[in-house]
Amino acid sequence: MLKSILKKIMNISYDPYAIAKKYPKNIKIGDSILGKSFRVRVQNMNDNMLTVGDDSILHGMLIYESDAGRISIGNNTWIGNDTKIYSIKNVTIGNNVMLSWNVTIYDHNGNPTDYILRREAFKSVLDNTRKNIPLLSNYDWSHIKSSPIVIQDDAWIGFNVIIQKGVNIGKGAIISSGSVVTQDIPDYCIGAGNPCRVVKKI
Repeated sequence: MLKSILKKIMNISYDPYAIAKKYPKNIKIGDSILGKSFRVRVQNMNDNMLTVGDDSILHGMLIYESDAGRISIGNNTWIGNDTKIYSIKNVTIGNNVMLSWNVTIYDHNGNPTDYILRREAFKSVLDNTRKNIPLLSNYDWSHIKSSPIVIQDDAWIGFNVIIQKGVNIGKGAIISSGSVVTQDIPDYCIGAGNPCRVVKKI
């Protein structure tokens, strides 16, 4: 009960534009609307880490897990509540794109494929947690596979979709709710399923 009350108080006083005002070289937001649920989580600031065009509405969370992460969002784009975009490389979202709620976009594997390296990575996170410093401080990303993600103009991404590294979603494409996108979807096609495949041309 107390946690719920504190959360409501924090949301009332929270200014989603504050981080952009504080770091104008790193975060450039045009004439767009940031919802109360919009958050940016970052390890260290870097130049042009986030650019947003005009007339977009952003909810959800942008998570930069390395210093090299970049996220670009165009004009007239909607990003729904509980959507999370993780970047250690590059995520580009075009103009007139609709991202429904609870979409997850991940431009990397998150962990090494070698179990010995995963043990070492966890030890690093554990040490950081005990020292009360950011989890991914000094994290070795050299063993993590990553590749840019592009969502082109006029695409529509349904709720609960997962988009994995290296994917290009074409112009005007539609991804059905609950799909897991592991490969490119061409322009003006509907993709569905796990793994997501073209089911129809528009």
